[in-house]
Amino acid sequence: MLLVRRSDNGNWALPGGAMDIGETLSETAVRETAEETGIEVVVTGLVGIFTDPRHVILYTSNGEVRQEFSVVYSFADQRGDH
Repeated sequence: MLLVRRSDNGNWALPGGAMDIGETLSETAVRETAEETGIEVVVTGLVGIFTDPRHVILYTSNGEVRQEFSVVYSFADQRGDH
């Protein structure tokens, strides 16, 4: 399992972020993993989609409230390691 330590709150989390216009979910996962870890990966499968109605985030910058979710993929790095 690949985790990153968030710079905003110090918590451990899966690499992730917002999709860019024109990207697929798997392309977003590859790009975000590279941006957040420096590791180039290839998606090899879908582990699952996880959500919890109690996992709600308040963005203090604009007062927006969102219910978060995670799409979790299996992957190999560009060298072929898992």
